[in-house]
Amino acid sequence: IDGWGYSILKNELMENYLMLKKNRNQIPLQNINSVLEYNLLTGKEAKSKKSNKFWSENLAFLTKKSKLLSYDLHDKTAAYVTKTFNPDISVIQKLNQIAKENKTSMKAIFLTKFIQTLKQVYETSEVIINNLYSGRTSELSDPLNSLGLFWNILPFITKEEEELNYINIQQKLNQYQEFARFSPIEIKKMLDNTTPI
Repeated sequence: IDGWGYSILKNELMENYLMLKKNRNQIPLQNINSVLEYNLLTGKEAKSKKSNKFWSENLAFLTKKSKLLSYDLHDKTAAYVTKTFNPDISVIQKLNQIAKENKTSMKAIFLTKFIQTLKQVYETSEVIINNLYSGRTSELSDPLNSLGLFWNILPFITKEEEELNYINIQQKLNQYQEFARFSPIEIKKMLDNTTPI
């Protein structure tokens, strides 16, 4: 359960407790199964020609080294870095200000700078980041009050010829969000079948 789901669970628990305390035996239950709905949507996405085309085209340029970097965490030739960053409030406020000035999200600001740093440190022209996408969508019966971990983690790819700036990264995030329910398992299959170029 994510943080959002925990709050929903806690609220429902308290509501039900108060109803029982008032001697109300019949607790109204929602006849909604958003987890099932979400699973059906992801299954539909995996069969979508548009989604398959998008991901196959984005993954086609990857080299063997790129594959190792993203998916073989035990390979000693790959550079896999995990860091925890806890910015103070002044940093968050500055990021928020930059985002407003550029009409982008804070995520786009952070990703742009992060990708630029990775390119410099590792002297590489391509960067692949495991990016977190929200799966809470208006296609669910009750997306805001559904108990479930509607997250997906998919590769976010920047190529050599792409210009790195806040606007471009935001547009790329918006584009990727359209295909954010695609299965990581299907992406792994595509990578396994990709001929390096």
